[in-house]
Amino acid sequence: MSFRNTVAHRLIFSAALLISLGGLARAESIPTEYLDRDQQSCIAACNGGKLLSAESCTAYCACEVQAVGKQFTLDEYKNMTAAVSQQQVPAKAVLDKMKAISASCKAGLK
Repeated sequence: MSFRNTVAHRLIFSAALLISLGGLARAESIPTEYLDRDQQSCIAACNGGKLLSAESCTAYCACEVQAVGKQFTLDEYKNMTAAVSQQQVPAKAVLDKMKAISASCKAGLK
């Protein structure tokens, strides 16, 4: 086998590996029902505060939940929700992500 064929085989193997690993990452995304539940909770809390209109609450919560779904792994999400349910502070990296998401979604309301 020539050098060129060997390199081509390695590249094909690497691409196949990346594709299969990408499939695994997608398999570990946050289930839709969790995100839907979070969006409903967010809207209820937002409307309960009377600080924003119902439309603004819906838009803000949809933005936040969509961003969490895209930016968090399932493990990060589970660890965050477990910490919150136990009235503990989530990990700093998680808090930083949530602060950035919140700021971005609030900026989108203006």
